[in-house]
Amino acid sequence: MSMTTTNLHLLLSSATIYTALAVVMALLAWHLYHREQHSSTVPMATSHSIFTYWETWATLLLFAFVVGTRWQVGFDYNMYLRSYLAMQSLGENTTVHFEPLFHWINCAMARSGLHFAFHFMLWAAVQIALIYYGMRHRKFLLPWIALCIILGPFLFRSFTMIRQSVAECALVALLELIVQRKFWLYLLGVAVTMTVHKTAIIFLPLYFLPRIRIHINLRWGPCLIFLTCIVAGTFPFWIEKLFNVCGGLLQYMGYGRYYRLYLEYPEYQFYRAPITLQRVFAFLLPFMALWLYPKVKQMFAGDAMLSLSFRIAFVYICYSNLVVNTATYLQRPAEFIRGGLLVLSAYTLAYLWRSHRYVAFAVFLIAACGNTYMSLLMAYLTGERHLIANFYHSIFFM
Repeated sequence: MSMTTTNLHLLLSSATIYTALAVVMALLAWHLYHREQHSSTVPMATSHSIFTYWETWATLLLFAFVVGTRWQVGFDYNMYLRSYLAMQSLGENTTVHFEPLFHWINCAMARSGLHFAFHFMLWAAVQIALIYYGMRHRKFLLPWIALCIILGPFLFRSFTMIRQSVAECALVALLELIVQRKFWLYLLGVAVTMTVHKTAIIFLPLYFLPRIRIHINLRWGPCLIFLTCIVAGTFPFWIEKLFNVCGGLLQYMGYGRYYRLYLEYPEYQFYRAPITLQRVFAFLLPFMALWLYPKVKQMFAGDAMLSLSFRIAFVYICYSNLVVNTATYLQRPAEFIRGGLLVLSAYTLAYLWRSHRYVAFAVFLIAACGNTYMSLLMAYLTGERHLIANFYHSIFFM
């Protein structure tokens, strides 16, 4: 069988698996929300935790199974796999030194003799559990969040960037503490998250984000700032000069190793990201979210979670577009807060659906949920190794 035929088979089977996963998760979330709505109309009905619903557990198990049975997902996946297997065979991690909580859990699982698939299943379930817990008071968003997670730019991160993905999902779980202004609990939550990925310390300033008053026009102002960031990020020579001037400060902030690599190795220097359909989606999605926000805010008036997710998403949108043509280590800080855009996208989809704006809904849905399909198509057309990893390679057939 030729490589082209093999890739076509992987393209079709992968698209089928991911689509089925997205649809089933969305339907389970829809059923959960409507069942709770029905029970709330029954006299003497009690309010239940999100984890008392069978739909939640079915979602966790389904997502965990799909993630856990994947194979050859990328560099980070192989790093975690080597670490786990080393722990099983040698009794210690001889490859990478992880944060304490992540290390302790992995050690416990490895020494118990569990197959490495269960290691990946556990952390996949943790990611979805954190998001569902964060949205426990807004279950109407869960169907849209399920679609965006699986078909948007979030899925493949769950497969390979495990610690970082857990931290990203933990932010969604911590949003409610910001809304309720529970600083000490939020601080504790950030501290616990740092035991999985220490970079979660950048969550601390987000607590004070709602206290910043915004006096710009809610439609034109953010959109113009966003477009300015796109233009500035398209010609990043000024960032490179700033990067060189601030080399000492970068070393003080813990980026010293990256700065030295930047000076010595071309692959760590700035590059120009190609304009692809995925990049077009990456422009269209935030622009529509910013443009529609005043109407979304009007529909969900008084919802502090919406306002908070908008502010976090705006920071993510602006920073990520400013540094899109730089280097991965400069882009990474923004990736930790992309959960704000996930929640804002869910609010926007809910608004467009409820207001019967079906054309705008279809366009936004394509922008929010087209990344998985485009990644698979690009893997098929180009055969690039880092994209081939997006295909669904099952450990049952390795």
